[in-house]
Amino acid sequence: MRSFMRVRSLAPIMAVVLVCGAAALLASCYPGDSLTVSEADVVVTTFDNAVDFADLTNYALVDSVYHLVGDGKDEISRAYDAQMLAQVRSNMDGLGFTEVADTNAADVILVMAVTTTEYRGYYSYGCYYYCGWYYPPYWGSYTYTIGTILINMARRDPGASRVPVAWLAALNGYSDKNSNGQRIKSGINQAFAQSKYLGAGK
Repeated sequence: MRSFMRVRSLAPIMAVVLVCGAAALLASCYPGDSLTVSEADVVVTTFDNAVDFADLTNYALVDSVYHLVGDGKDEISRAYDAQMLAQVRSNMDGLGFTEVADTNAADVILVMAVTTTEYRGYYSYGCYYYCGWYYPPYWGSYTYTIGTILINMARRDPGASRVPVAWLAALNGYSDKNSNGQRIKSGINQAFAQSKYLGAGK
């Protein structure tokens, strides 16, 4: 089950909250199954409605993907970092943006990050009778890891007191040890497909 959500005019942090909430909802939808990665796929995008994207014509893409991991957690694989950056670049170019090497000359700067969160669920086979024998409920647990790819587009504003985020995409379920290049490519493409306003006036 893949879900695609557009979130209009919300603070960027809300997109992440919605992603986490969606993951929790998915966990409740599959109480008796081990949730597969593809079933957890969610693409959420949000933007600042005060931004006129027609005025933004060029961009700089930070050439490293930040890996956000907690203490004692397994390092996230970097196997798909280059592909993720290339896919974002391809979509930005396709929308009519021009890439520049100098971040000081860019209208917007894009930064990518990946993170993972482990969830635990519980299930029961219930009690039942078989050939006159009573079997008590069997309780078990399962764990699954939901990975998130974040794409942050920030306007360059040296005088701003906080980072002026223009657009944010959160791809839930795409950064996982079971991920593959095609799923990641599809998720990034979906984020831009549901954000056509980025290419306004180009």
